[in-house]
Amino acid sequence: DAIKNISVSGGASVASAVTYDRTVSGLQALNVQSGIDELSGKINTNNTTLTSNLNSVINRSQSVETS
Repeated sequence: DAIKNISVSGGASVASAVTYDRTVSGLQALNVQSGIDELSGKINTNNTTLTSNLNSVINRSQSVETS
């Protein structure tokens, strides 16, 4: 069945059974559960990168203050 471009197989209560059009999102996932997992991974990667960059800025700032 398809309702408003949402296809369901195995019951709509299971995210892995709900497919979606990934054209706009650019995600590789083919279903909602995989999309959530993919986004979670991207958030974790970005969080790690931001934390690392922030720590570098703080360390440089402290180095300038002590010189």
